[in-house]
Amino acid sequence: SWVRYDDPETKKFKLNAERNNGRAAMMGISGMLIHESLTGNPVWPIPVPPQPVLEAALDDVEKGPARVGSFVLASLGMAACGAAAAIPELSKKQ
Repeated sequence: SWVRYDDPETKKFKLNAERNNGRAAMMGISGMLIHESLTGNPVWPIPVPPQPVLEAALDDVEKGPARVGSFVLASLGMAACGAAAAIPELSKKQ
């Protein structure tokens, strides 16, 4: 069952702790996805059968270092948004 807190300060503390844990989990998952997309080495390798149709259709897509720059920019943007969301002073209403 869900725990109900009568004290507003306790409720606020517990809610903020849960939010911060959720943010940390999202950053961890994002880090694993970025690692796999940048290096091509999966965190947990799963054998995938060959996909000849996809390989033929996507053969002209740039591979290697050319695509790394966009992933780095995207990951820096995600990190900046996550850092800004984690700082309480930036989200306070004036």
